[in-house]
Parts: sequence; structure tokens; C-alpha cells
Amino acid sequence: MQPPYDAHPSSARTPFPVPASHSPHASTSSHPPQPLSAEPPVGPSSTAPVLAPTDPHGKKRKKALRACDECRARKLKCIWVEERHPPVCYECAKRSTPCETIRPAKVDPRKRAKLEALQRTGSDTKLGATSTSPAATASPASTKGFTGTSDGLDMLARCVDRVSKRMQERSPSPDQRAPSPPATRMLGETSLTQFLAQLQGSEDLSLIDKEYGLWRSSDGSVRTVVKRAHVHTPHPLGTLTSETVLELVQHFVDHVLPLFPVVTVAELRALDTLSPVALLAVCAIAASSRRFSFERFDTAREFLRTAIEIHDPRATASLQNVQALLIMTLSCEAHGPISTQNGSRSFLLAGCGIRMAQDMGLHRQPPTDLPHAQQQERMRVWMCCVITDTCYSASPGQPSMIDLDDCFDCSTAFESDPYLVALYQLCMLLQRAMKAVNRVRLSKTTDAQLEGILADFDAWLVQVPDALQFAGSESTVQAGMLHSMIVCFESIFLSPFVKQDALLPAHLHFRPSRARWFAVVNRAENSINWMLSQGETPLDTWFIGFYSLMRAASVHFFAHTRTGDVRNLRAIEAVANGLARWASWAQDGPLGVRAKVHKISALLWSAAARRHAPSMTEGVAAAGGLGEGLSAGSAGDEEREGGSASASTAPGPPSAATSVPSTSLAVPDPLPSLSVPTSPSLVPSLPTWTTATAAPDATEGALPDYLQTEWQGWCDSLLTDNLGWGFLEDAALPGLL
Repeated sequence: MQPPYDAHPSSARTPFPVPASHSPHASTSSHPPQPLSAEPPVGPSSTAPVLAPTDPHGKKRKKALRACDECRARKLKCIWVEERHPPVCYECAKRSTPCETIRPAKVDPRKRAKLEALQRTGSDTKLGATSTSPAATASPASTKGFTGTSDGLDMLARCVDRVSKRMQERSPSPDQRAPSPPATRMLGETSLTQFLAQLQGSEDLSLIDKEYGLWRSSDGSVRTVVKRAHVHTPHPLGTLTSETVLELVQHFVDHVLPLFPVVTVAELRALDTLSPVALLAVCAIAASSRRFSFERFDTAREFLRTAIEIHDPRATASLQNVQALLIMTLSCEAHGPISTQNGSRSFLLAGCGIRMAQDMGLHRQPPTDLPHAQQQERMRVWMCCVITDTCYSASPGQPSMIDLDDCFDCSTAFESDPYLVALYQLCMLLQRAMKAVNRVRLSKTTDAQLEGILADFDAWLVQVPDALQFAGSESTVQAGMLHSMIVCFESIFLSPFVKQDALLPAHLHFRPSRARWFAVVNRAENSINWMLSQGETPLDTWFIGFYSLMRAASVHFFAHTRTGDVRNLRAIEAVANGLARWASWAQDGPLGVRAKVHKISALLWSAAARRHAPSMTEGVAAAGGLGEGLSAGSAGDEEREGGSASASTAPGPPSAATSVPSTSLAVPDPLPSLSVPTSPSLVPSLPTWTTATAAPDATEGALPDYLQTEWQGWCDSLLTDNLGWGFLEDAALPGLL
């Protein structure tokens, strides 16, 4: 019960607080609202309310206290606790949530309509001529659709100014901006680092682990051990103006939002209702595109980090905070320059957003008493949570947080975006596939479960809408991204069964047919071609873009290890060249994410190039390449394998300096730095094959046996080889997402 309040020293006490409209006191102070006091103020005080006459009888009333942000959002009566300092209301004290009055009040619809009418008629010149409003100086292209009301623009300017002020007060040093990464980080079998660890032979594992800072546990997982943190010294930070923010928001709407529609365009246009964290998360993700300078991206992610410190989205469960957390985890680069550090941060933020969504009940069927628009919004955000959880489960090789059997299937009830539904259904299949082929659970998996996943995938593939069907260079960005995710699914699900050195349980007899694997290789080639020529946005702004590209390259690596087809080698080379250009934009140094991914792609191509033999290539090319259609079926695969076998009976010496031009893919000429070095001082000479003998057997997913002894010397040569940035000097290779 509220303590009694004396309306006047001479008045009688009442057991309940006096309503605001009948309170005899008024406060016009600019200080934060003060709670109702149990005793009348005695004497002058800096915190006492300012008294002003309101009627001819000399009575004075107190101004109604403004409701806190939480009570206004929940539409609850905000009653302030008198004994607490700083002031806090009963609802926030009961829920242990921060009691703040920071967010601007929502504009009345009538006032909003009036302001918009004034803007349309051009009579609001005085309103738009403020010193903080960017409406008069922003270019029409950058502010199209985001001019908003004067309240929204003022809120945007206040948000940017407040974050800038906090950054200036803090004045972070380079060491503070780039703290040391954690000592270890666990990575699963589907991570890129784990795939890199599978490229060398068992006798050289200790040497390669020392070079890369890898440590393997008995369960097959990989830990990245950091010996010494090489802190990148960044350039001086710039500033984010309101015009820049509007330009980045417009870029996010045009290019990123179609790939990950966690918010709507209408929500982004309402600048006066966006939280500062959500707004700056949008800016940081949009600035990661190569269309902007790296300096702008570095400034945007520092603004985001400061905004998270001021307004922590993890403190309160709300739909807008879930959206902000999902947006800021699209790119791990938005959370720091070091791959291990920003990977862990984004992984934790994504988990917090998913748990927050579950705390709000988004994984259940929406209540029927909610409006239809709110039901669709809840389902849209939850489907994005499932997609994020799947991506963060596959990329670092960690278990998923969401149990799909305990969640409501939104795909049947959601009717707003066919692309989101298709991607959501594919991610559900990918989660089932990762659980089935996981090394720990593989002994419990049955052939019936694997066949069921494959049958469900085929049924889903037939039901994909025509607008989302992949059509090569004519495909939309949504169709291209969906096609890349299909290749990612097939690579993760089928790769364990196409490697001859895989330790599969004896009770499993499931194997992909030759026709299916042939189709997977063709699809991977199309995915690489599209991603390198038209997939700039997913490659830059969403980490699953470069992960799916590397999974497509791994498909060609397995295919090339079996057949030695030159088309597979060209595809891997195109990936290495494309990622070299992609990584050259970033200035995070050798510990950055892009530098690590490029280095793995260069190692993958080099391993495939050393496996390649020209005489074998001619035999395979004569028998038929990957460009043939699926009409040949298994017969085409048998013919290709027969050609490869016949060519391998009389091999010539392998050429380590062979550089195959990437003519089959729509990418520029290969970079000189990616050619295998020919200097004898850098590359040890390879043993010459004896004539009339077959090539030594090579297991899929590992280097051939005759190259195992050369691996150590080749890795040592990379320290001086012209392969981009080179390996870390006495440093570890932190894990990649």
C-alpha cells in the first residue's frame, strides 16, 4: 500500500495517493521525476518540486510524475516508491528491472498526421531547420523512405549524440578496444577449423597443431589455443552523423533485410520507436558491406559496442530486444577485430536472444486473442530465431539450443514471406541432419532415420515456390541464398558418407547414390558461381554466406580427391581467389575473420592442386566433366570413374606448379599469390611416380599418402610464401565461425 501523502501541512492524511489530476502540487523542474513523499517538504531544497500558483485561491498542485519506460510499454499504472533512491516504481521493483525514463513518448496519431501533413505541404521549414536534424542536408537517395517526422529525426540525432558523448568520455585505447581473446574455444566437427584439421596426415598432426594452435580431445572436437594475442592497432575512429545513419539504414532495407527479414520496413521507418541498440545494430551490419569503407564499419561497430553498454538489450525481455540481438549477430565482425573474441561474443548474444524469445513464449502458438498482425510478427521473429540457432550450430559445430519437437511449427500459419518459410523449413531439416550425423550420436542413428531425412528433403525441394527456384545469374538474391543453404545442407549431411576414411558404425549401410552425389557437386558449382559473382551482400553481411561457400568448396575437394577432375580444381581455385578479394577489404589484421577464412581456402586449394596430376586430368576430361546434366545418371558417374581409373594406370609426375585458370566460373583471373610456388627453396621436390603402377591410394578428406612427408616442409614454406598475409608469427589460429 502506498504510504500516506500530505496534500498540505494543514490537511488531513489520506490512506491512498491523490490522483495526479487532483494533486495540489505541480513540478516544473527539469530534474528526473521524484517519488511521492510521505512528508511535506520543509524549507528550500534543490530536490523539492517548484511551486507555482495554479488558481486564484493560492492552492498549489504537484505535477503528475511521468511513467517509466517499462510501465508505459506494458500500459501499467506507474506508482513510485518513496523510500528508494534513485526513484523506482513498484512494478520495476517487483520485476527487478531497470526503472528508466529515457525513451521518448509516443507521438499521438493526430499529432503525427498533422506533422506529416505539414511536411508534405512544405510549411514545416522551421521544424526541419534545427541544428540536429539531417533532413535538410541528407541526399534524396540516402533518405528515401526514412525522412520520418521531426520527432523521429530528433530522436535519431539525440541517440547519435549520446553515444558519441559516451565514447568521448571513455576515450578507449587500442588495447581496450581489442582485448585479448579467450584462452580456448571449443569447436565441433562442422566448423571450418575442424575441416582444416582433417587435411593433413596423422603423423604430422602434432606439428600442424603446434603451427595452428589446435588441440584435439577424445570426443573429436577441436580447441583453439592462443599462445599470444596479436592486438591489432586500429585507426582513429570517425563519427556517425545522422545522414550516415540514414544511408546505412536505407542500405540495410534494400540489401540485407530481404535475406533476414526479422523486422519490417515499417518498423525501421519508425525511427522514433527504434531503440538505440537496434538502430546501431542495423548500421553496423549494413556498414560491413564492401560498398562502404572499412573506416565507416569500424566506427559503426564501436558505436554499437558503446550503445550496448548504455542500453543493454539483455536486461529486459522484449520483442524489440530479441530483434536487435538477432540483427547484431548476423556478422561476428561487428563485435571486434579478433576472430576468436568476436565469434564468442556473437555466439553468446545469439543464445541470449533465443532464450529471451523462449522466455516470451515465441516458440508456442500465438494467443488467439492477439491481433493478426501481432501473431504474424511473433511467428516471424521466432522463425528467425530458429534460423540463427541453426547457423550458429553448424558454423562452430555446437549443439543447437532449440528442440524443434517442443516448438510450434510456424511454417503452416505464417503467410507473409514465402522465402522466410522456405529457409525456416530448410533449417529444420539441417538441424535434424546435424543431430543424425554427429559423431557422438551416429552410433544411435539408424538407416531409417537417414533415409527419412533425405526423403523429407526431397519432398521439401519439390515444394519450393517457383519464385525461389535457382535460375543461375537470373536468380534473385533470395533464390541464390536459398540455393547456397541447400548446398550447405547436402555437404554437412552427405560428406561423412563419401569419405573413405570415415569411421562409420557397422550397422549403418546408408550411402548416397552416384547420381545424387553428382547432383550435389553440380549444385555446389552453381552456388560458388553465384556467390562470387552476385552474392556480395550475403558474403559481406551474414556469416553463413562465407560458411556456405566454404562448404561448397569442400564438396569439390572431396570430389576432386576421388576423380581428379579439373572442374573441381577450378571451383576450389575460384573460391580461394574470390575470398582473397573479399578479405582484402578488412583491416583487422591476421587475426580477423576474413583473413582466417581466406587462409583456409588457400590451404584447401593448395592441397587439391598438389593432388592434381595433368595426365589424370586429361583422362577425366575425355570421359566427361561435371558440366553434364543429371540425365546420364549413374551411368555418367561410372563412365567418369572408368576414365579416371584408366588414366591413373600410367601417371606422369605431379606438377606442383600447375595453375589452372578459372574459366568455367564467372570470376576474374586467379591471383598470382595463389599459385603454388615453384622455387625449390620454398617447396620440397615431390617423389616421382614409377611408371606402370597406379597412384598411391588417398583417402577422401586427407592428403595422399605420398604427400604426408611433404606437409611439414610445405607449411614451413608458407611463412615466406606470397599467399596473402602469411601465417601468424608465433601465434595461434583462433577458431572460425
